[in-house]
Amino acid sequence: KVAMSYVGLDYHTEIKPNFEANFTFRYWDGTIVQGTFDNMVDESVYDTQKDVCHGPSWHYSYMCPNVINNNVADGKVLVLGDSYEHVMLPFLALGVSKIDWLVMRDYGGSLREYIDAGDYDTVLMCYAHFMIGAHGDPESANYTMFSLHR
Repeated sequence: KVAMSYVGLDYHTEIKPNFEANFTFRYWDGTIVQGTFDNMVDESVYDTQKDVCHGPSWHYSYMCPNVINNNVADGKVLVLGDSYEHVMLPFLALGVSKIDWLVMRDYGGSLREYIDAGDYDTVLMCYAHFMIGAHGDPESANYTMFSLHR
């Protein structure tokens, strides 16, 4: 058994690009902001005094607006997710020109029409396995969120 009382807290290593990034962020409320990779990381969430079981969730330190990478010409990606993709999105944004992010449980329209209208090169589904189908509970918003025929 290894615990904080025996070995102390784990170290946290923050990984960031060592080159300039130039992004345009489009938030859900319509706000548009120019920024860098640092705009996608909220370091105020880090708590090095608590262990990972009691501190705030580290993956929520990553912001997830829709992103345009002004340094890359190609690649338009739609990411369907909840919160499990938060860590991946800033790093994916470094290599493609545009990322749109959609939370299906909050979206009432047709996913097929949304994808067709967006002219995406790639669509990624980034959900925790236990979110898909909501354990067979038809009352859950997650139960039918992947229906392509609505």
